Amino acid sequence: MKRLFIIGGAVISLLIVALLVIPFLVPDSVYKAQIEKSAASALGRDVQVLGDVSISVFPGISASVEDVEVANPDGFAEPNMITAGALRGSVRLLPLLSRRVEINKIEFVDADVTLTKLEDGRVNWMLGPDDEGDAPRPDKDSAGGSSPSIAKISLQNASIVYEDLSQGSRYELTELDAETALRSLEAPLVVKASGKFQQQSFSTDLILTTPKSLQATEQANIKFDLNSDFGFVSYSGDVVTGDAMSVSGAFSASLPQLSAISDFFGLDLPINMQPLGALEVDGNVSGPLTALSFEFEKLALIGDGLNASYSGGMILGADPLLDGRSTITVRNVSNLVKNLGLNLPQLEPLHQLNFSSELTGALMSPALTGAEIRTNSPTLQASFAGDMSLAGMGNVDGDFKLESNQLRTLMSQIGASLPEGDQLKVLRVDGRAKGTFADLAISDGSFQLDDVRASGSVGADLSRSVPTIKVDLSTDDIDLSPFLGSGTSSPEETPAGWSDEPLDLQGLKLINAEIDLEAESIKFGGITISDSLLSATLSDGVLKSDFERFNAFGGDWSGLINVDASRSLPQFGFNLDSKGVSAQSLLGTLAGFDGMSGNGAFSVNVTSNGTTINQIVNQLRGAASLDVADGALKGINLGQLVRSASSLTEQLASGNLTLANLGQVVSPQAATDFTDFESELAISGGVASIQKLVLANNVLNVSGAGQINLGGRSLDIKLTPAIDRTAQGEASTVQLNGIPVPLRVSGNWLTPQFSPDFSGVRAALQQKVRDRATDAIAGQIDGDIGSIIAGALGGDQSSNKSGEAENSEPLETAEEAEEGTDVESREQLIENALGSIFGPN
Repeated sequence: MKRLFIIGGAVISLLIVALLVIPFLVPDSVYKAQIEKSAASALGRDVQVLGDVSISVFPGISASVEDVEVANPDGFAEPNMITAGALRGSVRLLPLLSRRVEINKIEFVDADVTLTKLEDGRVNWMLGPDDEGDAPRPDKDSAGGSSPSIAKISLQNASIVYEDLSQGSRYELTELDAETALRSLEAPLVVKASGKFQQQSFSTDLILTTPKSLQATEQANIKFDLNSDFGFVSYSGDVVTGDAMSVSGAFSASLPQLSAISDFFGLDLPINMQPLGALEVDGNVSGPLTALSFEFEKLALIGDGLNASYSGGMILGADPLLDGRSTITVRNVSNLVKNLGLNLPQLEPLHQLNFSSELTGALMSPALTGAEIRTNSPTLQASFAGDMSLAGMGNVDGDFKLESNQLRTLMSQIGASLPEGDQLKVLRVDGRAKGTFADLAISDGSFQLDDVRASGSVGADLSRSVPTIKVDLSTDDIDLSPFLGSGTSSPEETPAGWSDEPLDLQGLKLINAEIDLEAESIKFGGITISDSLLSATLSDGVLKSDFERFNAFGGDWSGLINVDASRSLPQFGFNLDSKGVSAQSLLGTLAGFDGMSGNGAFSVNVTSNGTTINQIVNQLRGAASLDVADGALKGINLGQLVRSASSLTEQLASGNLTLANLGQVVSPQAATDFTDFESELAISGGVASIQKLVLANNVLNVSGAGQINLGGRSLDIKLTPAIDRTAQGEASTVQLNGIPVPLRVSGNWLTPQFSPDFSGVRAALQQKVRDRATDAIAGQIDGDIGSIIAGALGGDQSSNKSGEAENSEPLETAEEAEEGTDVESREQLIENALGSIFGPN
């Protein structure tokens, strides 16, 4: 028995020696040929082993092949797809006796792999035997149902290059060192790797707790960390493979410079990423890869002057959804926008910005709940607190405030030009903003423009082809004078004629408007309107203004003002009525004539057309009236004119009446009191014809006639005063031999001229002298000669004959009774009359 053990031991020893010796007795060429043949058959490519081949069987089976090349298919520029400096592997011997494969190690050293896609779409990584029928099939029973165990798999200094010639892209993974172990499909798989991708260093760690679950499309747990020059990314959680891969776990990322990543991948982005700075992310993710659901604890952008963060949910998909809260702080919005490479000059006024809000709904059109937005800069301070939606036409509902103490600078920053002046410096708005982005109104608001303050609502509807402005305001005092520029000068300072500068009414076509305005007082130029209630509409260039009430020039007004700018020749209409108006204030302010005092009613109903003020005034047509009580007409004393009738008659008779003789009648200190002044005008072609002009008091009655040339700013009026000294209706006038002498008011209405009107007096006086001369000559010269002379003078001989029958001295007696003058005066009168008839010679 002992002998048997000795023999058995010897045999085993011989076998061991044989196993150790036999591999060295087989030439390398045999191994190389067999490896090349088997590899070529498996890969479908030419395979060459250029280096040494070594095999050993103790203490385990191991092999080493150096300088291996795997050829490219035909048509590729590079000869080889794979070159490897060395391939090494070893298998433990004893476990094989138990039908278990325990691989001790597999090493790839200096392996270079080039993956290429040609312009015609062919690729070089499709490996396999030419005839799939010749491919070796695994023997299910050969492994005895057990899985191999690999203690170590490593890559040392490997490189992988991918190039797409159809796209002109190339990616390189170099200096790759990787190590892993696969004890079993149920044991954790640990992978550690480092290298350079596109010359950027990286390292990664991967732990797969149950590879078998991943292979069987069951849930597997993964922990993955990636460090690189660009930052850090990690994931820890479950993964389920299959037709729809899904994940569920925690993730984090820290990317110090987003711009470096975009530059690295050559992304053609519409903005410069550098100002966005770093990205910090922490949270959880779940769901299929096509519709991942994130729950962010932190999603933050941290840049130079920028801090933006989001926390909450996000669901990716065709239209990503949000459900969380965001905060944004920007030190200077204008600078940030410029640094991003965006051309948005309208954001020039925005400097510091603070934003916070709950966000729900679609990523590109979320709803903002409890939003707080503030901006602060030297030219603009604004805030909003409320709700907002960016979906569709948008929706706004919240408190809005805006303030600018440098309004001119603000308007310049957004590209709006303003006329030069000291106005438009301050703007303040405070109210409730509500509506859509296209139809937004500020209600329950207070508004201020310079010193003008108002309360109410202001809105703008931009949804229509022509924007519509809606205004409903009440205000205390409004002084519009600073906004009217040089146009606020008084009538005395205005040029001699109306302006021929074309009116710019195009603005009436740019917008439509609905305006309701109630103001305690409105000032523009020298005009003050108080207690006003105005309703106006502007539609397609037609402005209709309904002044329900307003107080101006001391009285109450109402009426309509219409402007039709829709036509090539604009149309204008004015229909205004008033009562209790101060005539001095009205005429002094509008026409520069302050020579009338008293209060009364004024009405005007006129239309016109034109493109300049001059054209409009010269095309006025319609009617106007003025009825003033208990006032005075300054600059003339018509009562004194009548009271001085006898002396004026003598001066008229002598031909020596001048304004110097009317010192008490026409002077700055003179005045004509009246209890009633009535005037009615018919206007056509810019000329007002006086239909009625009556000035009256207890003893004086003045009537008038004539025209007022509104276009020429001139007038030509005849005033005929009469006085009733007894106040019993028996009025007398300035007369010459019973002929009334009107007073003519003519010239520029700012500086009118007063003078007696001799036209009627001269004609009547000449005729009267002719009659009397005829009577006198016919009475002194009898016969045919007297009749001839009388006929030549144009006298009435029949009256002379009747006078002879009654009185033997008709001329002398008549002259003494009528004029109360002496013979020399009568002779002088006749001489003057004859001179007027026949001339001075």
